[in-house]
Amino acid sequence: KSRDVGILSTSKLYSLQDRVFAFTPQTVDLDQYYMSTDVEFLANNIMMDIAFLAMNWRHMLGRPTYVIVASDFLDDQGKIPLAMVTTMKKLKSGYINGTRVTLGNLNDFLSTSCITNLSFLGSQEDGMPDRLNPQVEQYLEEHMMKCLTQKTTLLKRPVSRNRNLRRRMSVKGAIKKTRSIINIETDHIGFEQTLPVTPTSETAVSSPWKAVPRSPSPEDITPLWKINQTPRLRMTSETQYADTEVEELLTMLRESEHLEEQGDILQYLVDTQGLNYDTGMMEEGKAVTVKDLLKVLYEKACQQKLWGLVRHTAGMLGKRVEDLAKAVTDLLVRQKQVTVGMPPSNEHTITAPLPENELRQLIHQAYGDDESTAMLTQELLVYLAMFIRTEPQLFLEMLRLRVGLIIQVMATELSRTLICSGEEASEHLLNLSPFEMKNLLHHIMSGKEFAISS
Repeated sequence: KSRDVGILSTSKLYSLQDRVFAFTPQTVDLDQYYMSTDVEFLANNIMMDIAFLAMNWRHMLGRPTYVIVASDFLDDQGKIPLAMVTTMKKLKSGYINGTRVTLGNLNDFLSTSCITNLSFLGSQEDGMPDRLNPQVEQYLEEHMMKCLTQKTTLLKRPVSRNRNLRRRMSVKGAIKKTRSIINIETDHIGFEQTLPVTPTSETAVSSPWKAVPRSPSPEDITPLWKINQTPRLRMTSETQYADTEVEELLTMLRESEHLEEQGDILQYLVDTQGLNYDTGMMEEGKAVTVKDLLKVLYEKACQQKLWGLVRHTAGMLGKRVEDLAKAVTDLLVRQKQVTVGMPPSNEHTITAPLPENELRQLIHQAYGDDESTAMLTQELLVYLAMFIRTEPQLFLEMLRLRVGLIIQVMATELSRTLICSGEEASEHLLNLSPFEMKNLLHHIMSGKEFAISS
C-alpha cells in the first residue's frame, strides 16, 4: 500500500477539535527522502510544486498553502545557499514563474487557506464525537513528543585515542568494495564483463566472516529481498580487519572523526553482525543497535553533503525515493521498457507497473550488496519520469531505458571530462548532489555539453 501523499493534500490545512494542523510537502520530508537535503534540488522542487498547484488547484474553498520549515539544514557554513536566497526573493516579490504568490508566516494565511475538518476521527461509534479516537490520540502524542526529543549524542562522545590500535586497524575501502560501477572502458561501454559477487566463487576459500543476512529496511519487518538473499561471504584478503574484535571496532568508531571511516566500520559490522546487533551502548535508557548508529551517520552525512555516503547509508537503511512506483509507471505508460542492473549479464526488465516494495526488491536483487548504485537507480528513475512528463521529445525512438547502462555512460562521460580513471569517475558520480545528478542526466539525454567541477 502506497504511503505517498500528493501536493494537493498537503496544501490544505486540517482542523481537529481546537487545533489546526499544517503539513509540509512530501518532497521536503528530510527523514524519508535525502534528495531534499540538497538545497538547490529543494529550491527547484518548490518552483515545480507551485507551478503544479497553479495548474491543478481547482474547485477548492480557499487558496493552497505551501509550507516550508526554516531549519538548520538551510544553513551552509553560516550562509544560506544562493539557490534558496534567489527562490525566497522571487516568492517575496509576489510572482514566481508567472504564478502570483504571497510569502508570510502560517498565521497570516489561516483566514484564506483551504481548511478541511477531520471531525470523522472522533469516537463516533462510542457516542462521543467530541472525543478523539484513542488510536488517533496516541499517534498524535507520539509525533508531538518526537519534536521535543533531544538530538542524539551517539558518535560524539570523546574517547582517548589509541594510535597503535588505529594504525593496526585501517578500515579504508570497505564501502568501495560493495560498488558495482567498476572497470569502465570508454570503447566497450555496455559490453564489459560485470562480475556479480556469487557464493560459488567465494565459498571455496575459507572465510572468517559470519554469514548474517541483513535488512536495509527502516521497518521492523525484514523485506522479502533480504529474507531470500544469499548471505554475503568475503575472502580473508578482502578486508584489513577481519580478525578485529567487535569491541575494538566500536571503540574505533567512537574515536573516528571522519564519516567515511565510520561508514566503513559500520559496513563491516552490518555484514558480520547484522543491523539489529546490540552494540552495548545506551541512549536514553535504550539499547543502541548498529541500525541506530547507521541512522546517526546518515543524518551527519546529509548535513555535511557527503552524497556518496548518504546514498550508501540510505540504501542500507531501506530508505526510498518519493513516488518510485509512480515514476516507473509514468515511463511504462509511455511505451518504454525499463531495465535495472549492470549490463550485460545482470539486467532485470520491468514491463508492467509494480508495487513499490516489489520494485525495491527487484532493484536490490539486481545490484546485490551495492546499496549506493541501488539508491542511485531509484533516483534516476524519478528524474527520467520528470523528463518524460515535461520533455517527451528527449525519448523519441527509445524503446528501452537501461538504467544500468545510463549509469555507466554517466561515469564514462565524467571520466572523459575530468580526465581521470573509471574508478575515480564512479566515485565522483556517486558523490554528485541530487541537483547535479539530475542536470548531468538531462545533459546526456539531450546531447548537450556539460561541465563538472572536480
